[in-house]
Amino acid sequence: MSMKRYLIYHLRWQVSAWVMLPIMLFLEKHLPLWLNLMVGQAFGACIFWFVDKWIFTGNNHEKDRKSRSSPAHGESPKMAL
Repeated sequence: MSMKRYLIYHLRWQVSAWVMLPIMLFLEKHLPLWLNLMVGQAFGACIFWFVDKWIFTGNNHEKDRKSRSSPAHGESPKMAL
């Protein structure tokens, strides 16, 4: 993993705490702690699954597409697409 990608992922962890905080504070009055944590984590997972997908795969698709636009040595042009 590159340092840039790691720093983006680290920033995502910091942001996730603030995003889930209002939900968990609201649920604190209605649910026991263990259930509050589970619901808060599930809510965060629904949001941050897309962010994680972008961090780990989104940036690479453009590079892969550019690198595959020209055929590799010994490869026919049809295989490069």
